[in-house]
Amino acid sequence: MRKAGLSRTFVDRAMATPSEDMWYPTYQQLREENIVTGTKREDMAELQRISAEEVNKNTPQTVDDITRLVSVTTRDVTVIYHMEITEPIGYLDMGIMNASLLKSVCGNKDMRLIVDEGGAYEYCYSGYGVPNNAKVVIDNCSRA
Repeated sequence: MRKAGLSRTFVDRAMATPSEDMWYPTYQQLREENIVTGTKREDMAELQRISAEEVNKNTPQTVDDITRLVSVTTRDVTVIYHMEITEPIGYLDMGIMNASLLKSVCGNKDMRLIVDEGGAYEYCYSGYGVPNNAKVVIDNCSRA
């Protein structure tokens, strides 16, 4: 792997993984090592599908006092987080949610890279105080 030009850190991490386990480098790590130099749409869709499968291994999970991540699905290059508000809150302000999620996704280097390469994230909300079809789509970080 070193002869192929991979960094010592990357090779050491790969070799340190026990044979019964699997190490999945992040997209950013693959880019930094020039293993991935760009992303075709079908590759992005597959990357997003694999990411959703990994997250789903731990769902449902509590996000905070009133929010639960129920499941994660994909549609083409979009990862869709299905969220549930579990306690009465009055009203969910989607403008505030949009700003908060935009900052969160675009502030995360791995997620931002996915968005910059053509991927997207969608957060769908249901439950107490949630308007019908309440969702936030993050597909552009230039507004962040």
